[in-house]
Amino acid sequence: MSRRRNLLILVGILAILTAFLMAAYWPSTLPQVLGKDFAQLKEVQIHLSHVRNNSPSRDLTLSPDDPATGDLLALLEGQRYRPVYHNPWGAISGHPTALDYAIYGVFVFQGEDGGVSVPFYFDGYREVSIGSGGPFRKGYRLDPAVQQAVLDLLLAQPDTPA
Repeated sequence: MSRRRNLLILVGILAILTAFLMAAYWPSTLPQVLGKDFAQLKEVQIHLSHVRNNSPSRDLTLSPDDPATGDLLALLEGQRYRPVYHNPWGAISGHPTALDYAIYGVFVFQGEDGGVSVPFYFDGYREVSIGSGGPFRKGYRLDPAVQQAVLDLLLAQPDTPA
């Protein structure tokens, strides 16, 4: 009887551990990652910084009614974002950048209690940063081809006057 009980306890522990790991690494949609509804989107602020030479950077501000905003959201919402957790005590190392520009951006949402902003960063590396940092920050996997499509879309837009 004791052997059967121990086996049931082990199976229960494995089931709980499996459920926890599945929840921690389950792919999310963009609204789930951002924690916001796009109906409250006020604007998307973007800074494109050239990484390979001293070319000037570009700044864009996309409003919700801009067709480019719809195209950007369609590209990003069509993906699933699998979390990647970073070791907060590990050494920080660089990675190769695959895009000509690093894309720094902020989704700005108008909430009932003021504005809320959610930052993002893409540079062509398979892991992207979306959301706030912190010691236990997590990144997300995003196909470099999708990041290149986002960059192409943004480069086709006119600069926002300062």
